[in-house]
Amino acid sequence: MKLQKVCALYMEGLRLRDQAAQLSQHMLAKKFERAHKTISKVVNGIPCNVPEDEQRLIRECSSERDRLKSKATELSLMRLCTKYRISHHTVVAELERLDAWRAAA
Repeated sequence: MKLQKVCALYMEGLRLRDQAAQLSQHMLAKKFERAHKTISKVVNGIPCNVPEDEQRLIRECSSERDRLKSKATELSLMRLCTKYRISHHTVVAELERLDAWRAAA
């Protein structure tokens, strides 16, 4: 049971990392049709010529990205293996058996 739980949590961490990547400054620049430098200025609170409501949304996206990345870090393979006292190789073997490892890579 513990092995399946670790595998499921790890896969959840991968999903969270993918979601965070969709909120990267590069992706936000594309979504808002702004230069990467402009997005960086907004995130860092530097004055720029972007409407306040758009700035608020960009900052919210950035905060959500940070939250997702933090949660994904908690679900890293190394942390999960340490927490549940299970070997890395055992988890990798189970993921390969489930064919989840290849799907996640």
